[in-house]
Amino acid sequence: MRIVKLVSLILIAAFICFSCGNSYNESASHSGDSSLMAGNDQSFYEKGRKDLKIVEDRIVTEFAKEPGDNEKVEIYDRKLIKNGNLKFETDSLEKTYNQIKQSTLDLGGYISNENQTKQHSSNSWSVSVRVPAGEFDKLLQEISKGVKHFDQRKITTQDVTEEFVDITARLKTKKEVEQRFVKLLDKAKTIEEILDIEYKLGAIRSEIESKEGRLKYLKNQVGFSTLNINFYELNHTVAPQKGYLYKLGKAFENGWVGLGYFFLGLVSIWPMLLLFIVIAILLLRWNKKRKK
Repeated sequence: MRIVKLVSLILIAAFICFSCGNSYNESASHSGDSSLMAGNDQSFYEKGRKDLKIVEDRIVTEFAKEPGDNEKVEIYDRKLIKNGNLKFETDSLEKTYNQIKQSTLDLGGYISNENQTKQHSSNSWSVSVRVPAGEFDKLLQEISKGVKHFDQRKITTQDVTEEFVDITARLKTKKEVEQRFVKLLDKAKTIEEILDIEYKLGAIRSEIESKEGRLKYLKNQVGFSTLNINFYELNHTVAPQKGYLYKLGKAFENGWVGLGYFFLGLVSIWPMLLLFIVIAILLLRWNKKRKK
């Protein structure tokens, strides 16, 4: 029953397109106007597109509404996008990376991105892997082996079934509209008619390409799950932090060393100091003579 209604609505859409084309031909033959505009500057094609938009919305509504008691229930596969983020400490970066890489390849996945970072207290490795959605939980189990504690473990699941069904239904309807405009294009006789129909065809095809791109993206996200993994290794060779007394003693030591460097600096510029002293003595003698 549900399929029958859907087919009926699509036939109605086709009938509107056909009627729109016939109305245009009759109007053009009687008026002799090469333009597609008629009465109140409203195009028959524009009116047909509005009518088709109404039918399209009805098709989508019929496609998505709850079935009645006497209607057959259509079950759709749920479209889920599953992603995760992990962060944990490891004893060996190389060993953990090789384990993640091998597990990913064994499950039919691949590494999409990786990055290494070296810091003063730790070294870290970030890896983004993509695996078939059905293997996501297995990969999670393989990576969790040997991990004592997760600093972060976040798994998200997004249900895009409704959007998937909606785009599929609207895409099918728009392709039907496109075919009707192609048929009208074959009947066009003037340049104005051809340009007008091609303009509308371009707009419809642009919408179709946009929805096909979105549908392709959803299929990719549903088909492959993404897991972002960040694991790090602490640098145990770093000296532990000392107390306040240690820092105070270190400050005195640095001050004494700095004073020594200051005197060394003065010694290194002794010619300039000597010249400065000679000039100062001469200026003082000259000043005394001038006063006398």
